[in-house]
Amino acid sequence: MRTLADWLADIRVHDERGTRWPRALVLHPAGGTPVATDDAPDRPAWCYGAVGVCRALYLAGRALDVPEWRSTALAGLRSELARARREDHEEQTDPGLCHGWGGALQITWRMAHDTGDPCLRDLLPWLARRVTDNRAAPDEPFGLRHQPRRAAGRPTAPAS
Repeated sequence: MRTLADWLADIRVHDERGTRWPRALVLHPAGGTPVATDDAPDRPAWCYGAVGVCRALYLAGRALDVPEWRSTALAGLRSELARARREDHEEQTDPGLCHGWGGALQITWRMAHDTGDPCLRDLLPWLARRVTDNRAAPDEPFGLRHQPRRAAGRPTAPAS
């Protein structure tokens, strides 16, 4: 856990967008340490990207009592959510727990609870609206309508 958390803390990027993590890693052909690419950050999601990394790093910091990991995770989550709100992420329409706004809401709620951070707490209503706006569908699984993300230049297939 210590090795992975140190590595995650080391590969973070600080730039005009704030603290973030690269969205992709390039595996070394000889089996060496993966190299982080500095691609533009992707949409906020639980299963990949900065939101999930922040939660994992925070939990590792709590489990092993490493304040630097916790503060890095908190700064990273604040930064990611501020960027998401600024950029509005119109391409992300998925309300789901894994790939969508539901996961970002869940992590933010848990981080706000664990840290007492008022900035995160204040973002919860905005995230809840991202999950529910135009997606209520009582007949659908979990009561929300999934709208698949469009691939660049390709239309989204009609819902069945």
